[in-house]
Amino acid sequence: MVDSTDQDVLDALQGLGGVQQLLAALPEWVVLYDQTLTIRYVSNRPDAVERAGEGLGLSFRDFADPEHVDEYEALIRNVFDTGERTTFEVRARNIDGEFGWYVNTVSPLRSADGSISLVVMMTRDITDRKQAEEALERALDHEREAVAKLRELDQMKSGFVANVVHDLRTPITVIQGFARTLEDRWGEFDDDERRRFLTFISSGTDRLMRLVDDVMLVSRLESGELPLQRATFDLAELIRNVATELEHGTDAHFELRVPEHAPAHADELRIRQVLSNLFANALRYSPANLAVEVAVDPAADAGWRVSVIDAGPGIALEDQPRLFKRFSQLDPTAGGHGGSGLGLYICRSIVEAHGGEIGVRSTPGDGTTFWFTVEAAVASGHASE
Repeated sequence: MVDSTDQDVLDALQGLGGVQQLLAALPEWVVLYDQTLTIRYVSNRPDAVERAGEGLGLSFRDFADPEHVDEYEALIRNVFDTGERTTFEVRARNIDGEFGWYVNTVSPLRSADGSISLVVMMTRDITDRKQAEEALERALDHEREAVAKLRELDQMKSGFVANVVHDLRTPITVIQGFARTLEDRWGEFDDDERRRFLTFISSGTDRLMRLVDDVMLVSRLESGELPLQRATFDLAELIRNVATELEHGTDAHFELRVPEHAPAHADELRIRQVLSNLFANALRYSPANLAVEVAVDPAADAGWRVSVIDAGPGIALEDQPRLFKRFSQLDPTAGGHGGSGLGLYICRSIVEAHGGEIGVRSTPGDGTTFWFTVEAAVASGHASE
C-alpha cells in the first residue's frame, strides 16, 4: 500500500515534465517499488523513452536472476525494515528479456509519519564492465595455468637434466675406469682378462650411445623432423626377435602369445624402438622369476594391438596420466626406477606419429599392461614410402 503522501510523490513524478527531463538525464534508471516489490514508477531514458511504461506493475522477481532472486529480494526488504540504504550488484533481464548486470542503490522514501511504503532504486547498467572483468579473470586464470604448467615443466626439465647427467656419468665412469686399468696394467693381464675388460667398455659405450640417441630422438620429435619409412613387415617376427635379444645372456623370460604372422605397415625401426622400450620397462619392474607376457590381437580398426603385461607392483591411478609425458618418471620411492623419463614419451610420440594409440592399464599390486596399436598391412600389400 502507498499512503497519500507517497501518492503525491508519484503524481508529481508522473506529472512534472521538468522532473521527468531531469531524471531522464541521469545515467541511472530511477525505479520506485512498493512493499510488494511491484514497480510503481520508472524514469524515462533517452535510449528507451517509449519503453519505460512497460515495466509499470511488474515485480522485481520478473527481472532478477531466478537463481539469486531470493537473495536480492532480501536486500530490498531490509531497506523497508531498517530504513538503511544498500547497494548491490544484480544479474537481471532488461525489458527485452536479455540478461545483463546492474548495480542497484536502494534508499527508503519515508512518508510524513516516518513509515516506509516506497523505496527508490537507482539502477545503472554495468554489463560492459562486468563482461570486461569476467574476460580479465578468464585471462588471468589462463595465465595462472600457463605459469603453473611452465613451473611444472621447468621442474621436470631440472629432474630430467639431473637424471640424464647421472645416466651419462655411470657408463662414462665404467668406460673410463676399465680403459685406465687396461692402459696402466695391460702387461699384467692375459688375453681373456683383456677381452673381459673390453666387453665392459663396449657395453658401457652401447648404453651411452642409447641415451644420446634418445635425447637426439626427442629433439627430432619435438621439431617434427622425424621421417617415417613405412613398409610392410612381419610384426610377429619382430616381436620374437626383440624378445630373444633381451633374453640373451640374462635371466629375462618372455611368454609370447602372437600369431605365426602379423603383417604390419609401419616404420619397422621405430616400432622396434617402441617394443624395446616397453619390453625393457616390463622386465625392469617384473619379479625376476616371472615372465613378461606379450600378446598380439586384431584391433578394432583393422590394425594390430600389442599388449606388454608385467607382474610388477603396478602404478597408482593418479600417477598414470604423467607416464607418457616428456621428462617425467615415477618417484623411485613410489615404485619407480628413476631414469631420464624419455622412454615412454618416445613410445607415445612414435605410435601417434603412425596414427596409432597407446595406453596403460594398471592396478597397484596387480601388475601393469602397456598397449599400443599399429596399422595392419592389407592383403594386397603396401608400397614402401
